[in-house]
Amino acid sequence: MPIDIHRLIAAIAIVVLMLVSLAAPKTAAAPDTTALVSPSITGAASVPSGMSSTEVAASLFRFLGAVERSSNDTTTVPENIADILRYDPSSLRARRTIVGQIIASSSGNLNQSMVDTGFFANLTEEKLSAIESAYQGLLNDEKQGVRGINGLAATALVRSLDATGAARKQLESVAVQSFQRAVSVEPSTWQFTYNWALANFLIGNYNATYEGMIGISAAAATDNRLTLFWAGLAALRVGDPGEAKIRFQETIDAKIPPGGNETYGNLYRQAALLAREGLADAEVASREPALAYKTLYDFLSLGNTDDIGLYEKWLRLGIQQRAYERLANDMAS
Repeated sequence: MPIDIHRLIAAIAIVVLMLVSLAAPKTAAAPDTTALVSPSITGAASVPSGMSSTEVAASLFRFLGAVERSSNDTTTVPENIADILRYDPSSLRARRTIVGQIIASSSGNLNQSMVDTGFFANLTEEKLSAIESAYQGLLNDEKQGVRGINGLAATALVRSLDATGAARKQLESVAVQSFQRAVSVEPSTWQFTYNWALANFLIGNYNATYEGMIGISAAAATDNRLTLFWAGLAALRVGDPGEAKIRFQETIDAKIPPGGNETYGNLYRQAALLAREGLADAEVASREPALAYKTLYDFLSLGNTDDIGLYEKWLRLGIQQRAYERLANDMAS
């Protein structure tokens, strides 16, 4: 029987659509469900070992918005230690901030943090390998051997920044054990304990960080005023805001000795600035948001900081309390 023209066109269209479907892209890979674990009743193993909260989210939800795509793509290491107070502890930015404060240099000196030595400037695999070779060379020196151990531990932490999962956990473990070895060889060198405490802070062993920083606070006081700040932050992270307040307040109240030079005075001022912000965080954790708001307001009113991040933190705290009239008046002043 003759076929109507419209039926013929429809039949051809169906065949074409069937052929086009063969050229369609393959189905995307299923999400990685290893992040879906069953925690024990104590809460242990609630997150796969070595995975940050960002990595867990990325394994389940493969789409990232513009903000998320750009939030962790910087290759620089923050010089502002206050970033540790403003970013998730497991975020790449927070981890970079901690690693940047490790005290080490390729020459073996122990007078500057890695970020201050310029270690991370134009850092490449070739440059990092060369630095590791320099540290390996120190191992054969009777006097400098322990500094080689310290340096290799530091580079292990640097490599852990680009690692994930089990690989990251392994590098962090190597670093902690190596710093511990340096401490056992030369316990009187406070920098080794400082690095060990920071490495423990990085992996979430906050009790170890607290004990380590408290133990060296007196020995490090001449060159480093941040030990009590780190101890306070460790106490806050472990869930003891009361103890955190004590340590932050001690840091704020520390007086600059008479006759000290400008560099020495800056150590006190930097520690006090960080401790004031930490104190506000501890007050929030103690369910005293109004007090925290005043702490930050008084801090900003001193006029000794142009840190926009601190202003934004105070602003958010004011908005959360919904005291809009007071907030508007305070912003005006």
